Amino acid sequence: MKTGFTKKILPNGLTVLVHPDPDTRMGSLNIMVKVGSRDEDPEHTGFAHLFEHLMFSGSQHIPSYDQVAQSIGAENNAFTSNDLTDYYLTFPAHQLEVALWLERDRMSHPVIDQNALDTQKSVVIEEFKQRYLNQPYGDAWLELRNLAYSVHPYRWATIGKEPAHIEKATLEVVLDFKNRFYAPDRMILAVSGPYEAERVVDAVHRWFGDWAPSGYQAGPRPQEPVQNGIRRLDKHGSYPAPALYMAFHMPGRGDAAYQACDLDHRCVIAGAIVAFVPGFGDGPWTFFGPECLCDGGYGSGLVGRQRALRPGCGGGPSRKRRMGIPGTATSRRNHRIRAR
Repeated sequence: MKTGFTKKILPNGLTVLVHPDPDTRMGSLNIMVKVGSRDEDPEHTGFAHLFEHLMFSGSQHIPSYDQVAQSIGAENNAFTSNDLTDYYLTFPAHQLEVALWLERDRMSHPVIDQNALDTQKSVVIEEFKQRYLNQPYGDAWLELRNLAYSVHPYRWATIGKEPAHIEKATLEVVLDFKNRFYAPDRMILAVSGPYEAERVVDAVHRWFGDWAPSGYQAGPRPQEPVQNGIRRLDKHGSYPAPALYMAFHMPGRGDAAYQACDLDHRCVIAGAIVAFVPGFGDGPWTFFGPECLCDGGYGSGLVGRQRALRPGCGGGPSRKRRMGIPGTATSRRNHRIRAR
């Protein structure tokens, strides 16, 4: 069996990647759809993530995707980012044909009606409230994005700008979103397992080859102007403790310096740090539990840090959050990375 990767583009534009792995008895199938929150209308945000939820509502020939997947011993999940939506499935290797059938049916014929839309809208709105609105500091990263970007669509998170955008989503707009983005010419299908590459390509062609492309081409996205100074936001409220959030612009995935930034992010050591922070009183404060963000987009993303003041270490009754976007040039370490 040949190893390595085989790449094939079908006539309808579907990109197929095959990685033969003779040392496993499991197969995996991954479909990456070239649509993320960056492709949304600024007045209709959260649609890529909402559509990910809709793709688990059943399809034309498979009322319950999860029921069939579980019956063959498969596991599946999905996620949405600023740049893409990804669906993945692992299964016993001899069930490859069933896996391809499952994915072809839901990718091309998902059941999207008013009932499914209303159900998933409620789910996503509750997720928005639970993760971002109904917990302390929940909206911090949303605020940071809005500080970091003035025109680029990275300025909102995949959940969307606000719940109202999801509440107002109509069936007509959602179906238009599907027809533009959920088509073979906007997908990359990857298969890994104990298979001959030619056999997999033939099977994918058999299941997906007759699916017509959309022909949709996204227009140019707004280019974010260079940030030349610190952007800062102070918020006061009934927070459990003061907190400091900082973020830096970082190179996109296509930049040679991206890997260095990503490694730097992963090397951050969790633990207590004693520091003087302007605006938090006389100090020093003990900050704990750094929460790190590295969104690593295809465009210029963000690498961020969050530290909260340990209760009882100072600060008195005042509760403040301070957020800032220093930009790349103001961080000496980040500047060195970009210069390499």
